[in-house]
Amino acid sequence: MTVPPDVHEYTQADDGCLRLHRAGYWVSLEDQEPDWSLPAGKKVSVRIPKRNLLTVESLLGLMVRPGVRVGSS
Repeated sequence: MTVPPDVHEYTQADDGCLRLHRAGYWVSLEDQEPDWSLPAGKKVSVRIPKRNLLTVESLLGLMVRPGVRVGSS
C-alpha cells in the first residue's frame, strides 16, 4: 500500500465495506522459501512490479479459484 502518515487518510472499514483510498499492489511469495538464517525482526525488502496494481479484477483473480463464476445472483 502507498500509505500516508495518517491511517484515516487511506482506509475506511466497517462490516459492510472496505475502502482503500491509495494504490495497493500485490506480489505472490508462494514460490519463495523463508530465509531462516535472518534474525527475528529483520526487515526484508520485496520488489513489487507497478503492473501488479490491486484492482477489482486482480483481487478476484487472487481470491477466486479458476473456473468459479463470480457475479450477482
